This record gives sequence, structure tokens and C-alpha cells, in this order.
Amino acid sequence: MATGGAIDILHEGWCVKESGTKFMGKYHWQKRWFRLSVQGRDKPLLSYFKSSSDKQPAGSVQLDGTYCTRPVEEGEKSKHFCFAVGPFVDDGVKRSYYISCESEQVKLEWMEVIDAAIEGVPEEAVQRRQTVTARYREEGARAHRSDTVYLGADAAFDSVSWRLEKWSEVNALAKNPDVWSKVETKHGVTVARSSFGGEKDRTVMIKVEGLVPTTVYTMYNFFKQATELGGKLDYPFRNEQVWQQVAGEPCGSVFSCLYHVPWPRISPRDICAVRIWVPQSCSAAPYAGTCGLLLHSVEHPLCPEEKGVFRVQLGPTAIILKQHVDANGEQTLMSVILQINTRSSLQKMLKGAFKSGPLKIALRAGFQHVVEQMEHYKQVIGV
Repeated sequence: MATGGAIDILHEGWCVKESGTKFMGKYHWQKRWFRLSVQGRDKPLLSYFKSSSDKQPAGSVQLDGTYCTRPVEEGEKSKHFCFAVGPFVDDGVKRSYYISCESEQVKLEWMEVIDAAIEGVPEEAVQRRQTVTARYREEGARAHRSDTVYLGADAAFDSVSWRLEKWSEVNALAKNPDVWSKVETKHGVTVARSSFGGEKDRTVMIKVEGLVPTTVYTMYNFFKQATELGGKLDYPFRNEQVWQQVAGEPCGSVFSCLYHVPWPRISPRDICAVRIWVPQSCSAAPYAGTCGLLLHSVEHPLCPEEKGVFRVQLGPTAIILKQHVDANGEQTLMSVILQINTRSSLQKMLKGAFKSGPLKIALRAGFQHVVEQMEHYKQVIGV
């Protein structure tokens, strides 16, 4: 790899890029020689030239940790085998580059090499490029299967035993150290991940965990109020449609929500899931004393999938609250377990953002936001 002032070329080749400005009211496509390089400890540089022999690029962008790649969703662009390189969060300043390749395999090669460079491991670029062929075969096999994996059986949520089984399942997942291969603790908040999908599905598994200075009882009641419409944490449910009430302890409801993704040219997502509030009285050994919120994707006849909207799939996902007593007194150990398939290019963006850092920062910030809102709640109720 490059050291000092030497320039190391990680990958190069012909591609077609979308112009950054419109001509006659339309964007047009230009064939360019692309080159990904890194110099010493500098951020990787993606440059494009009008000719492979040109010394000066027609344009370039330095890829810091805020950038990621994603496959372009169906119908988003007129060209085939497209991917985008741009900021994980659209700030209105940094541009997203849309690049069309000659084949799906070439597209995957570029994405893997760029991701390796952004993640700060350019030495893995060649190895990742060499493994694309096998991964491409896997992607081809997946294309013959439905991209939708329904994680909940029809009407299974009507069974109390099914709800309690899922609660025990997600508790076991949270406590199993063998599941979480990537663990990082900063400022008292642990962020861990298990995978970004395997051969059977494309589910992301993430855990965020930390202590909150309050009792489990207070924390549980806070979440129930804060997630109601108009509450401090109502965003995930703000435009929900409730389709069915689920009776019996633990009880809840089946709901759906539509989400407009705050990134350019990403299709909207929706979800149809069962939401179950699990009180401490329902938790059995070995997870007695835990309580919280359980979410799980389900099929419901009143909530079919809509054209042009990708349906997010949730495996057992939960906010688990458990008493923790130490020298600081009684506190609550809050574990947030997320098992989610956001589908298509958005899933790829999540993977890149987690590895390069922005998603982990956002998860910790979200945890701290909950702690701050909890403190305000305690002041209001006089605890």
C-alpha cells in the first residue's frame, strides 16, 4: 500500500456517469475513465477522466467517512447496473454521483472497493474485488427468490404463547455474547452488531445498550407515554394506522406506518407489525423481571403491500428494560435490539454507514436523547 507521498491506485476502468448539471432540462450521461486512489494517510480520492491517458481529471471527490455506496433502486435511473456514491445523510452540499457499469459484477466490484477505501481499510480492496464473483453468484440466486421475507406467520400474534416466545427469544439474543461479534463501548453506551444478512436473509442485527439512572417502573411508563401520538418519542408511529387490537396479556395492536426516506431518490418504506407491551408480570424465568416493547413484522389482510413502496421487515425487535443495582443505586439497563431488513439500496447504505461510523454515532446520540427525555419526564412527575 501507499506510504508517504506515493499514490496507490485501488481500482480503475470505464464507466458512465450522470452529469452534475442539466442540459435542455435533462441530465445526460458521459463515458469516463474512473480511478480510485489513496495517498498515504489521505482520504481516498475518486477521480474521473475523459480519457484513460489524461493526466488531469475532469472531476474528483475525496471520500471521507460520511460517504457510502448504494445500488440504485429499480426505476430510479434509465441506465442499467447503476450505483450511487454520496453522503449517508443528504446535507444539500455534498453531491451524490450516479455511475452506470457494463455489468452487475463490475458494479459490485466498484462498490466493494470504494467501501473498503471509505472504511479505512484500502488494503482489503483487492481481496474484496476478488471475492465479488462468488458474491455475485449469490446475488443472482437471491434474485430468483422474493426479496420479502415474512418473519411472522399469519395471525400467529393472536396467540399469547407466541408473544411470550418472541419476548424470550429477543431476551436470549440480547444476553448471548456469542451473537455479537462487533462490540464497541463509548461514553457508557455499547453498540454491537451481529450481521448484515447472510445466505438466508438480509436482516441487520444491531444492539444498543446502556444504563439509565431511574427505576424500571418509571422507565416503562415513560416509554408507553412517550411513544403515543404527540409524545417525545412518537416519530416511528407518528402516522400509524391501527388495524387490530391484540387482546390478552401481554397485549398490543397491529399497525402500519409509511416512511418517506430523507435521502434523494430513495423509494418510501412502510411497515406492518404487531406492537406488544410486555409488563414485568408477564416475563418468566430466566428473564423474569424484564419488561418493555416488542415489535415484529406480520401479514395482515387489511394492510397489503403498495406499489412503489418497499415493505420493511422486522424480526423480534425490542426495547428491554431490566433492573440494575450497583454503588450508584437502582438503575435500569436498557437494551435495544433491532432486527431489520430495510430492503434494497437502503440496506446497503446502512451497512456502509455502520462500518464507516456515522450510524454508530447516530445510535449513541439516539440513546442519549432517550436519557435526556427520561430526565425531563422525572421532573414532570416529581420523581
